[in-house]
Amino acid sequence: MFQVKKTIRNSICFSAVAIIGLWIPSGCSRSEESLGTVTGRVTLDTAPISEGKINFISSSGFAATAELKNGSYMIASSQYGDGIPFGEYQVSVFSSAEVSDPLAEPKGSTSSGVEIPLKYSDPATSKLTATINKDATEVNFALNSK
Repeated sequence: MFQVKKTIRNSICFSAVAIIGLWIPSGCSRSEESLGTVTGRVTLDTAPISEGKINFISSSGFAATAELKNGSYMIASSQYGDGIPFGEYQVSVFSSAEVSDPLAEPKGSTSSGVEIPLKYSDPATSKLTATINKDATEVNFALNSK
């Protein structure tokens, strides 16, 4: 009976060491993760959005924000280094004025008077998505005011 308990204990210890050994290299380091620079254009009814922000949010909780200038944006660095991790993202677009005062009612318009519909300011309602990988790092968004 003593021999059986010792065998079970050894099996459990071996399993625990094996699981920890597999977990450490895969879960603790982001330095080996593939990163990409993301660029693109954002238009509203075919006109470039002159000022605003664009957010990329992954299911793992990673988020990156870029400034919109004359409809263009670029995310070239993040907390992980030069670029953002490859993967699937939900995207939101909003004017800079929407975040300047967190207590103010969102207006949805940029300083140039272009009104960005509020549905685009929330990734859950924007229906904008992006897949970032080594072959696709340019992502354009054509928003519709209707």
